[in-house]
Amino acid sequence: MEGIYLMSYPQVALPLRIFYFIMKTLIIQYLFFFTSITLYSQSIIGGFNSTVAGRSLSVDYSLEGTKIDIGLGLGVNINRYTPGYSINEFYYKKLLAENISDYFAIKGYIHQTIIKNNSLKLYGFYDIQIRRSGAKSQLFLGIVYDSTLIISKPEEGVLYQETEVSYGPYFWIENTVGLGIDINLSNKLYFRQKVGLGYTTIIGKDKGNNRVNHTGYTGLFGYLINFGIGYRIK
Repeated sequence: MEGIYLMSYPQVALPLRIFYFIMKTLIIQYLFFFTSITLYSQSIIGGFNSTVAGRSLSVDYSLEGTKIDIGLGLGVNINRYTPGYSINEFYYKKLLAENISDYFAIKGYIHQTIIKNNSLKLYGFYDIQIRRSGAKSQLFLGIVYDSTLIISKPEEGVLYQETEVSYGPYFWIENTVGLGIDINLSNKLYFRQKVGLGYTTIIGKDKGNNRVNHTGYTGLFGYLINFGIGYRIK
């Protein structure tokens, strides 16, 4: 498996530059936001997240204004990976927490309101989630050569065994842009749904001899599906 990776650096440079430009623009909005923080209402949101890395539960603290909302949160990774054998699936939902610290993620987001009325709020969003965790995948390893088989090529005589292998740990940095909606359930409660597409940067070399990501840098396109319940505390 030496040297297998999803994308080389030149292939991922352009998407990263786009996201860096977005983040630079958002910093200006963050600064403007905090100068008027006292004018904003506050919420606590509990939610479920599904991304290219895996699944997680999260609790967010949100400051909400008439046009811009900003939130920070803590996520807890769910240790359940999705089986897959192809190279394109090598990192897809393969996040595996091996230590206590691997279970946690930090996240942040900013919402730009598009439509708002007494019943709902529709917005565009940028979301970032950062975590440090290993990965788990399935491989077929050659274990023995069967010389009794009638074959046309030498490699056809190799018998393989399916095995699960752990890799990492990695830093997973997931950037997503998309659309979201908050639907009021009462004066205090609301339902939240967000869907978006993005780019995941995976940083770190594999431990031991299992050097699948030998460059220390890999990237793949991803997504975010988030839903939860929010409670306005102010």
